[in-house]
Amino acid sequence: RRVPPPYSTTAVEALCDQMNHQNRTSKRLARECQETFLSLYFSKRSEVASGVVVGLRTNGLLVYVPRFDTRGAVHLTDRDGTVQCLPSLLGLRPDDGIAADAAGSDGARRFPGARCDLGDDGDGERLVLRVPGGGGTTFKALDVVSVRLSCDAGGPV
Repeated sequence: RRVPPPYSTTAVEALCDQMNHQNRTSKRLARECQETFLSLYFSKRSEVASGVVVGLRTNGLLVYVPRFDTRGAVHLTDRDGTVQCLPSLLGLRPDDGIAADAAGSDGARRFPGARCDLGDDGDGERLVLRVPGGGGTTFKALDVVSVRLSCDAGGPV
């Protein structure tokens, strides 16, 4: 003898839709809480932490920082496309380049002739920073990098 199902298909679909909606909402709220906490935490301090390159862009990197369970963009060029980073990253002296415009740049310098090239060399995607006259570095996915985390008063981490 066959027992009828306790719920109709439409009732199960409605329950699933409701549970999925609640699940998405709770995940979004948890993410927003974490972003708020990190924004408050880094509004008065900055810290250097290890991160893993999870993506490459034409102007920088996407980095995941496990210590704070967050990911974010590391811009290696400014809005005009000029490479702006620590000279040591390019194998240069601390006084090479031009002083960076941004407040809180912590020793970053501008390199007007430098290029940020994204390409694939057969071994996978790579982001190459090149400075005329020597100096440069290459990034690829899963590289471990050190990043300084801080927060502007008006923006996210």
